[in-house]
Amino acid sequence: MSHAVTFDTLKFVKRLKEAGFSEPQAEAQTELLAEALAERLASKEDVAALDGKIEIRVAELKRDIKEVEATLKRDIKEFEATLKRDIKEFEATLKRDVKELELRMVIKLGGLIVVGVGLVATANRLWPSPVQYVNPPAQEMRQALSQEPRQPAIPSQ
Repeated sequence: MSHAVTFDTLKFVKRLKEAGFSEPQAEAQTELLAEALAERLASKEDVAALDGKIEIRVAELKRDIKEVEATLKRDIKEFEATLKRDIKEFEATLKRDVKELELRMVIKLGGLIVVGVGLVATANRLWPSPVQYVNPPAQEMRQALSQEPRQPAIPSQ
């Protein structure tokens, strides 16, 4: 850093003398203050140099941010593609599993129906129904007469 600091040393020495300091004391204090100010304060050139460094760093940070943004966009697209693929695979697996489950259920249900029909048939044989429907005799006779042709009676010998 350059030590170009505007400080009126003569005016400061005069003030110290007016306050009761001797000439050597006033000059020594003025020199110490000037050195301290020169070490602590930045000049316009120092500020300009620092501004340049800041601008360079800001440009680097902007570039880094763009790179990170591009990387994130690429990663997000890859993740979306992977996720879509995984979802499609899951759907296909789920459909296959549901079809297999349906088939197993149909087979089991068919087996249960066969067993149920067999049980009903067996129960019907073991314990037949006590009441059976029979056509009334008069109606049976009418049906029998109407269906048989009439033949002349042959006398028996």
